Formats: sequence, C-alpha cells, structure tokens
Amino acid sequence: DFLDRAAVENVLWLFNDDGISQKKLKHRKLTASAAKTVIDPPYRLSSIEICAGAGGQALGLHAAGFDAVCIYEQNKNAVATLKANRALGPVRQGDIAKVDFTSYRGKIDLVAGGVPCQPHS
Repeated sequence: DFLDRAAVENVLWLFNDDGISQKKLKHRKLTASAAKTVIDPPYRLSSIEICAGAGGQALGLHAAGFDAVCIYEQNKNAVATLKANRALGPVRQGDIAKVDFTSYRGKIDLVAGGVPCQPHS
C-alpha cells in the first residue's frame, strides 16, 4: 500500500496529536509512473454538490478529479461567486428541498454537501 507521508503530515495538525511520530509512518518512494497517476488521473469522476457556499469544496473536488454535473446553492452572492468560476460546473440557485434528483440516479459517483459555516450560513 502506498502511503503519502507528506499528505499525512500535512493533516496531522487537524488532530493536534503529538502521539503520532514520523517513525511510525511507513514511507515508500513515489515512482514516476505512480506520481503521474496521482497528478493526472486516467479518468475523472462525476459529482453533484449541494449547499455549495462560495465554492471551496467544489474547488477541492475539482482538483481531486471530480467533475460537477451540477452545483446547487441558495445564496445569490455565493451563486455569483460559483458562476464566476465556470470551470467548476453548472450552477443552479434554489432550495434543494424542491429539486427532483431522480434523473441523476445511477449517473453520479459522489454527492457532496457543504456543512454550515457559521455565522455565514
């Protein structure tokens, strides 16, 4: 199994856990072919994002290899920001409780939802 030591070290601060030492992390050299697969995946996945906010999660998903089939947000200012980033995918403004998602069934790899970001949500 490949363990990207740098990626693990970059998120350790989230846990504020000094109990994980660098010695415990297995390290393997990343070959050129493995690096190319990580940087340029052979295929992309599809996603729908709901409650997208200003698009931080959408940017991360796009960078991780997901193409948004649709991005839903209710706030008009957030929608304007999302639409300014056209590469993220089509944006729809409205209440997701009123959206019929059945047409997406079986066609989407990931449904992602933004969590409330107080006091902005």
